[in-house]
Amino acid sequence: MTCSTRRTSTWSTTTATASRPGACGSRPPATARNTDGIDPAGATNVTITDSFIMDGHDGIAIKGGNKASSNIPVSGNHFYGTHGISIGSETSSGVTNVLFRDNTLTGTDALGNTSGSSAGIRIKSSPANGGKVTDVGYLNTCLDAVRAPLVFDTHYSGGSGPNTPWFTGITVDGVTATHSPGGAKSALVGLDPAHPLQVTLEHLNLDATTTTAANAHISAADTNLHPSGSGVTVTPTNSPGRAPTCAFRAFPAL
Repeated sequence: MTCSTRRTSTWSTTTATASRPGACGSRPPATARNTDGIDPAGATNVTITDSFIMDGHDGIAIKGGNKASSNIPVSGNHFYGTHGISIGSETSSGVTNVLFRDNTLTGTDALGNTSGSSAGIRIKSSPANGGKVTDVGYLNTCLDAVRAPLVFDTHYSGGSGPNTPWFTGITVDGVTATHSPGGAKSALVGLDPAHPLQVTLEHLNLDATTTTAANAHISAADTNLHPSGSGVTVTPTNSPGRAPTCAFRAFPAL
């Protein structure tokens, strides 16, 4: 198994031998800054499944910086104290055809540390390093004690530059969020009216529904998240299904 760790401004990849399948050989706490779990960059036909991931930054961050990433399923994983199952922030070469399915995330790590920036579903980029992110699905996602349930951010870290982060063909189908802390908030923000976020929201049952939204075209069915804001359109639809029933597994002993 390969685990990627980000420290300061560089990326390093190390191979860890797990004591059981899917468990990395180290457990950075939620308080460890700039540590990532698994970061496929310029990757194609990669599968990430049945893993337990704990760290102080992104649990997974799929990147398309110098080279595009595509055809990546991420399923049956469990995350502890992380900043989410993410795409970005480097997307200038593009990210496409990604499926996140049956993943659980909790805002507290296995040591009892609460993340100050925990997130669930997350796509992030900016004009500094942005590009097209399309055909991405998040299916049956379970969140517990997460500060930012859904984040689609085209102005990540206030980055500026000549690039165009544009998120289209995004589907979020089935999210249950419980025990969200006070102040929990989602964000659905497209770059500008010419490059709106295009997202479908279906079967969302969140216990914190405060949302910031702008420049977004949203199709919605069976959701208690109701974004509004400048440049936001919401089209009601019908879709069979329901929000998932959730159980959260303990991080395994290594």
